[in-house]
Amino acid sequence: MDSTLTLPELFAASRSRHGDRPAVSDDDTTLTYAELDARSDLLATVLAGKGVQVGDNVGILLDRGALVVVAMLAVAKAGGAYLSIDANYPAQRRDVMLRDGGVKLVITRPGTRLPDGVEAIEWSLDRDEDATPVSTQLIPEDAACVLYTSGSTGEPKGIVFEHRNIAALAVNPSLPKLTQDDKVGQISSVSFDGITLEVWSALAVGAEVVVLPRMGSMLPTDLQRELKRRKVSMMLVPATVLNEVCRVDRNTFASLKHLCSGGDVILPATCRAILGGKFKGDFYNLYGPSEITTAATAFQITEVPDDAGAIPIGTAIDGYETYVVDEDKQPVQRGEAGELLVGGIGVARGYLGPAHLTAERFVPSPFGAAGTRVYATGDRVRENEQGQLEFLGRLDGQHKIRGHRVEPAEVEQGIFAHPQVRQAAVIVEEFDGDRRLAAFVVPSSDDLSTVELREFVTTKLPPHMVPASFTVIQQMPLTSNGKRDRDALVELRSRAVQRIARRVEPETDTERWLVALWERLLNIEDVGAEDDFFELGGHSLLAFRARSAIAREFGIKVDAGVLFEHSTLRGLARVIEEAK
Repeated sequence: MDSTLTLPELFAASRSRHGDRPAVSDDDTTLTYAELDARSDLLATVLAGKGVQVGDNVGILLDRGALVVVAMLAVAKAGGAYLSIDANYPAQRRDVMLRDGGVKLVITRPGTRLPDGVEAIEWSLDRDEDATPVSTQLIPEDAACVLYTSGSTGEPKGIVFEHRNIAALAVNPSLPKLTQDDKVGQISSVSFDGITLEVWSALAVGAEVVVLPRMGSMLPTDLQRELKRRKVSMMLVPATVLNEVCRVDRNTFASLKHLCSGGDVILPATCRAILGGKFKGDFYNLYGPSEITTAATAFQITEVPDDAGAIPIGTAIDGYETYVVDEDKQPVQRGEAGELLVGGIGVARGYLGPAHLTAERFVPSPFGAAGTRVYATGDRVRENEQGQLEFLGRLDGQHKIRGHRVEPAEVEQGIFAHPQVRQAAVIVEEFDGDRRLAAFVVPSSDDLSTVELREFVTTKLPPHMVPASFTVIQQMPLTSNGKRDRDALVELRSRAVQRIARRVEPETDTERWLVALWERLLNIEDVGAEDDFFELGGHSLLAFRARSAIAREFGIKVDAGVLFEHSTLRGLARVIEEAK
């Protein structure tokens, strides 16, 4: 591993060996290493002519594609730090990133509107003039990139990465060993830290960056076909995406040589499905907050025991150190939970803005040499008997429930243990001045019952950790970065709470029987007498099942259209009582 290189030096070594090989491709364009070198030289010359110097942040506001890679390399050659902004971000978030990052120049497509005081460099791959390479004196400790992550205050925080951070990741021997023959699928948002590994690990060895269509636009069969067509051999797939895709087709990624996942909890069932299918390559679970340059630990998944409740996040990759500590920053015993501190070559410079933001998280190492720092992740982990780290959730995700400290991720693990649960997410809600847990589950079959699930979880978890509500959903909402969209879950729960607040208690035995039937069929709780079958998620097939159950229970004939004509529970109860 070499952390003494700058990104232009890392690229230059590959360009000298692999000039005629493809460096980056998208649906419309393929550039060789020589062509990528020339195109980035031209743009770097323009940036230098605009006054870009070492330490300046330069915005990149482009759709994913070969041009993004040209721009990243050009900014590095000019001495600046690239600050990439997803073109799909709302204007308000985009403007916050530009303002907070002190950006004066933005590389973008023609016609893009930018805030006052920000100059657009409108660029396209059609520009193909000769240019003299820019001569910039860079050192590995210079800033290379700024990425934004969500802040606890609601405002995004800009993380500054140095050339040495990214170069060390790109050639880390603990990660999949790529060669010039590999093709790395690029699916991450340009604003997400996954792009760092996708682009620079490829360019470091002469491999090809293959920009793929947006994951959300492809069905698993389409994705499988695209990976084969483009001959992609390595991908970094967000865990939530991997969980969802493999639920439909476990062989979607079978053609890859290297499959990495991270960013969220990868399910044991997902891993078993992949390993039990046609995939025969290397399979890694990677862990790392953005602040430590994409990945700090790795676990190679080769088998998953039937009783495994979670997949470990592994051990520190080369050049990193990990420490599990208590509240006083003292080491805990193996098997005990504590906060994870990460030190080593990947620890970023810090945050843009006030120094106290950096000082809160990037702290002096309690264990390393004088002057060394660690990043306090805020993640709860423990070391298992095999020496592998296991992720337990967030420290700031702990909540007091009925006087007990509860970590939602631990509750999720209890729900995952149910054989008919494919995915689960738990949020904390405030209700009548009290905190309680709300669970959302994606079933692996139509037979999952929330009543039975609650009973199951009650046998696995103490009472204060059993969610107050269970909601069955067909698909876990995801953010643009492929992580679980907790804001969307909160909105789903808010709508359910509003419905429950208007709930009318059933008054007759027939109404109470129908409540139990609807809750079982619709997989929801707290059905009221005035609720509408179809507004609660009912459809024609479930209506047929309801009619059949009513006929068996009451011994009456139920017309096919009865639920469509009397869709409220109370209205249907009257029909039943009149037909008795």
